[in-house]
Amino acid sequence: VIGMRKSQDRTGTSYHVKVAAWSASGEPVELDVSRDTYESLREGAAVRLSVRAGALDIPWVDEVRASSMARRRRRL
Repeated sequence: VIGMRKSQDRTGTSYHVKVAAWSASGEPVELDVSRDTYESLREGAAVRLSVRAGALDIPWVDEVRASSMARRRRRL
């Protein structure tokens, strides 16, 4: 995780995390996540992404979660 932010509008609060590039584009990616996921992460944390092929083979992120290594460190 290289960045985290919250945004608010009249419908409520949205949670976003920016992760380092993992695809050929080389660009960091900002992902919308649930409040629980947002609160479980910190900048610098390692995450696991579940990425699937979507329409026209455009990848989309199905799941974002703290990696087991990050969870282990947080418990210590």
